[in-house]
Amino acid sequence: MECPRCGSKLTASSSQGNGGKYYYYHCIKGCKERITAGELNNSFVKLLKQYTFRSEVKDLFKKVVMNTLKGSSKDINSRLQQIIIETEKIKKRLESLQDKFIDNELGKEDYNLLKAKYTSDLNKLTKEKVEINFMTNDISDQLEFCMGVLENLPGLIIPVQTEPPIPV
Repeated sequence: MECPRCGSKLTASSSQGNGGKYYYYHCIKGCKERITAGELNNSFVKLLKQYTFRSEVKDLFKKVVMNTLKGSSKDINSRLQQIIIETEKIKKRLESLQDKFIDNELGKEDYNLLKAKYTSDLNKLTKEKVEINFMTNDISDQLEFCMGVLENLPGLIIPVQTEPPIPV
């Protein structure tokens, strides 16, 4: 948000008076411009209401996003295969490490260092696999939810109280 007088940024603040708190946006350069939060927020909601998705644009957008995701799904599947292969290698290395430790071919300090490294690598791969699965599952539902949020954005903004509370 910019100051209508000088073009500098506005910042939020509150002040106490007449039995309540008042919220404002004011110029950071100190040019005495001050707008009530309710007034500015209402203007912002009016601005948002000017922008709506036509149903054909919404459908086209969803198709573009889904096609883009399908194109990248080959990369995702390739990475998942790499994760499976790397995970199996690390598990085999951990087994070999244990065998060498048991057979006294490896000291305790080296064993602990290598075990910690392989365990860390395994945890990173597991985390990456979970994240990939989370991001790719139900993407259509997630996209539908996001489109709903965008369509209803003005209604999701909570108005700021512009009048002080009435003393009881």
